[in-house]
Amino acid sequence: MKRCLPMLILFTIPLLAQQPKPATSGKTQRTNTSKNDTPLVQYLNPPGLAVNPRFTQLVEINGGRTILISGQLAYDKDGKVVGKGDIRAQSKQVFENLRAALDAVGATFNDVVKLNTFIVNMPENLEGHRDVRAEYLAKNDHPPASTTVGVAALVNPDLLLEVEAVVVVPARQK
Repeated sequence: MKRCLPMLILFTIPLLAQQPKPATSGKTQRTNTSKNDTPLVQYLNPPGLAVNPRFTQLVEINGGRTILISGQLAYDKDGKVVGKGDIRAQSKQVFENLRAALDAVGATFNDVVKLNTFIVNMPENLEGHRDVRAEYLAKNDHPPASTTVGVAALVNPDLLLEVEAVVVVPARQK
């Protein structure tokens, strides 16, 4: 008999907690440009798509280095779960782990262009996670593109969320 993976319960949670705002055209994050003066990253909310202050609908990457950060969990540096049963404590640990990964490549949260978040028991845990996330992204020029998915479980039953990131930084000088 084949080994079955636990079924993930995927559902979409509307992240639009307020009335949609009019769409805006492209805005850029940084002054660094590619060789043809195109901004490295553009954050866009095309007409016809609702604008939400928590995320950007479209991010265009025109150059630089793209860095993929694996899903970060609420583990400390010794591999122990932090904040069992506490979404705020776990979210804080996850964002501190993301900060350590960003530091390793000379990046900041402002360089994050996409976040994918997986949350156990989303109706109960989403608000606490959003609060912590907002603290870590408060200084960003633009919110990253974002996907949040409710899941039945993660690799360890004590974990409540996992967050992976896509980062863009300027190319290294030769």
